[in-house]
Amino acid sequence: MDMKITITRQRASAIGALFYIVFTFFWAVAWHVGLFYDRYAQFGYFTDQPNFAFGLAAIAVQGALLSWGYFWAYVKFGAHLSAWRFSFFVGGFYWTCHVIAQAAKTSQAANVVFIGMETFYLSIQFGAFAVVLNWLVRRVIN
Repeated sequence: MDMKITITRQRASAIGALFYIVFTFFWAVAWHVGLFYDRYAQFGYFTDQPNFAFGLAAIAVQGALLSWGYFWAYVKFGAHLSAWRFSFFVGGFYWTCHVIAQAAKTSQAANVVFIGMETFYLSIQFGAFAVVLNWLVRRVIN
């Protein structure tokens, strides 16, 4: 007996956004403020204490736009746009805006370490998002 759960695109988009918001917020706090706060402070990543409300607001907007954008593109272009390709594309774009731009603002020799740490961090973030989008899209009724 196959108990496949089917959902609408709108509900899948909302679930994807909710996952992105919850996962990314906790992952960001754990990584940047918990595990490696001193290292990121050395990088000049923080100029003051982190503002969690603004961070959560930014993540909420990202989650809504990315999840809605994926399901819009999926409907528009069909299965040719896989969750992995989408996440790789938007994650790569975000990486250039977030990581390379930050590295360009500093003249530290630690830029290689910063780029490596942030690349790993974003790979986990967007990889987890791809897994969830892939799971959701297999449950969407057209």
